[in-house]
Amino acid sequence: MPILVARSVENLRACFPKINKQGTHETVLDSGSEVVSIPEKVATSLGISWDPGVKMEMEGVHGDGGLWE
Repeated sequence: MPILVARSVENLRACFPKINKQGTHETVLDSGSEVVSIPEKVATSLGISWDPGVKMEMEGVHGDGGLWE
């Protein structure tokens, strides 16, 4: 049963996808976002790997920015 969290024209959605063919976890889907984040504990439990050496430069909504790990 879908949970309505916003009008259908809004970009944010709450959903419960099956991740890595394992477990479902509550997520917020923002179709306008360029970044995907997941708690390290959840990623590890689902067998998701990542490169900890990757850093990206980001800018906040107020123009502040910097390197994020």
